[in-house]
Amino acid sequence: MAGGVKLSRIGIKYLMIILLVNIGVTTSFAVSRYASIDRPRYLYLEYQLIMQNEMPVFVMNQPYTEFEISQNKTNDFAKKLLSNQAARINSGEGISILINPGWQFGHNNTQTNSYPTTLLDGYFKIDNLIGVNRIYASKMLASDPGFHGDKSKWTSVNMFDAYMRYASSSHISFFAGRTARNYGIPNEYSLFLSNNPYPYDHFGLSASGDRIQFSWYFGRLNDMQGTDAKGLTIPIGETEVTHRYLAFQRLDWKVGKQFQFGLSEATLYGSPNQSPVAAYMNPLNFYYLSQRNQQIQMNGSWQINVFYYVPRKLAFYIDFYIDDLIINNEDGVVARDIHPDRLAVMSKLSFPDLYLPQTLSSLRYVRVWNETYVTWRNYENWVYYNKGLGFPERSYEGLKLESSYFGGEKWQTTLSCEVWRKGNKPLFSLVEDGEDSTFPSSPVTRGLTSTGKLHFLYKHLMLDMHISYEILATGEDVNDTNIGFRLGLNYRLKMSSPLQ
Repeated sequence: MAGGVKLSRIGIKYLMIILLVNIGVTTSFAVSRYASIDRPRYLYLEYQLIMQNEMPVFVMNQPYTEFEISQNKTNDFAKKLLSNQAARINSGEGISILINPGWQFGHNNTQTNSYPTTLLDGYFKIDNLIGVNRIYASKMLASDPGFHGDKSKWTSVNMFDAYMRYASSSHISFFAGRTARNYGIPNEYSLFLSNNPYPYDHFGLSASGDRIQFSWYFGRLNDMQGTDAKGLTIPIGETEVTHRYLAFQRLDWKVGKQFQFGLSEATLYGSPNQSPVAAYMNPLNFYYLSQRNQQIQMNGSWQINVFYYVPRKLAFYIDFYIDDLIINNEDGVVARDIHPDRLAVMSKLSFPDLYLPQTLSSLRYVRVWNETYVTWRNYENWVYYNKGLGFPERSYEGLKLESSYFGGEKWQTTLSCEVWRKGNKPLFSLVEDGEDSTFPSSPVTRGLTSTGKLHFLYKHLMLDMHISYEILATGEDVNDTNIGFRLGLNYRLKMSSPLQ
């Protein structure tokens, strides 16, 4: 009997230990919103990440979550970042709403605009579910040629974030809605999928361990008045309204404490009567094989990412994009001379505290081949409404030097200078085989763009200032200069309430 009592006590003891461990695991994680890809914040974040002995996030898969940021070993830094977040609930259930009324002034060579602005940012959290909305209202949107929304009213409105995330642990989460993503180098537009376009609706999941993370998402893009130069889906010379879909999958791997590798694949497909294709909704399918074996027309692309850093010294990034790599040469025919490769490459070196404490300096090179992002069918082009899904240009080459100074968690300045050249190749045209393969395609525009930015936050006031100067030239002559100035001032008013 005594032995039984002893065993019972031991059993209760271990049961209590297990319960305490489970409670500790449960309370150490709280589902959180994404830290929206805001350049001032992500510049500071990139700087602080490089200062760590071990990278706490999959650095080339953005946006990061607030939970991932809070796990940063520099606790003071995490607190500073979280304190500057527009709205947050931390780990408790509740509702949080931020209202950012303000005014924005903009000027360039051709026009001057001055309009009131309002940003509504809020979310609710119930148990393991979080819902997020972020809405921007201003007539300034109408001055953006890339904005696809209604510009006819007294103001224009766009919902940048509208999504739900469900996660009961830090290892797997489910997503449905709209937010901006950037698969590639932080603070640069990814060559694959970037935050260049206005956010689009998609759904999917992300699963991660200590060293590996897998992501898969699927969504429908905008309808487009489609043309087909090959006549496979639409008769040559005719146009029809086409339905467009996008699916993408990604694997991130922390090879070591200082080295990460990423691999992505995407399929963009459509036709006048296109419906979702099961093969392209399979999270673990190889899309190219489905195109070849099932003859399902699509535009497939791939991305390779490499990241290496020496803590507190430097970070090195590579973003390599493959739209189409010609390898099927026939006897006596060099196919690459007829069908040029459609590629893009970007590399960046970042140096913290290069010339002054609390600075981040970087040197970035990018080249996008002439026919990258386009196909024989315009509705398969790598675009969403009026903007590219990846890098904003094609037939483009540029070298940019940038430096940011963080005067504290409340303000920062950024200066950049980029020398570039680009050909006459819009993202909405079709592939032009047999044309002059000179890069960039003529006529070539050369440019020098210098920018200065100031981001300042004092209590409830937030100020953003952006100045740019651009010199444009074709041939040997300077054709034009552009001067731009933008100033925004907002007041932050936060309201939050716990759910009973």
